[in-house]
Amino acid sequence: MGFSAWCPVLLWLLAASTQQADRDRYVVDASASRFTATIGTAGILSNFGHEHSVALREFTGEAHLSENDVENATLRMTIQAASLTEVGKGFSDADRKKIDKDIREKALEVSQYPEIVFRSSEIRASQITAGEYQIELRGELTLHGVTRQVSVPTRLTLRERTLTARGDFTVLHSDYKIRRLSAAVGTVKASDEIRMAFEIVARKP
Repeated sequence: MGFSAWCPVLLWLLAASTQQADRDRYVVDASASRFTATIGTAGILSNFGHEHSVALREFTGEAHLSENDVENATLRMTIQAASLTEVGKGFSDADRKKIDKDIREKALEVSQYPEIVFRSSEIRASQITAGEYQIELRGELTLHGVTRQVSVPTRLTLRERTLTARGDFTVLHSDYKIRRLSAAVGTVKASDEIRMAFEIVARKP
């Protein structure tokens, strides 16, 4: 292949590397972040069931973005599925241990699907004030071995060397082939909806 044929490829590589160099790298600080999943109840005796609030304890990730070009940012996060822990009120320690075991072994099958992964593919942003943006974060969520497109409304704040993203979105057990846990011979079971809420803090290294 002659130089003229390679030229467009070289220009694309140069543009891509320049764009990456213009972005700042932010690494997720899990100790300062919060990520929870809330699951309601369904079934004929749903009024007697308890809403579950599950904390996702262990996750990593990083974002690459420029404050002057937020829409070309990228984000990737990986959550360890076995780190999910019941933190809702109204449960004894024994209840929590059983719930954690059932979520990990029966619902998420963490031995087979150990990671939950999100990769961004598109960002739409509108600036609210200096360092404040309302964004629509689109990407692929891989959960329980199933990958689907999701759209996540997010409030993004950039302050000095810190990025903070807050938002919530909903996924369905049925979309990701997750077993809905039940009790009382199936008269009380988890609702199909899983409401996810997060406050992610990331910092420049």
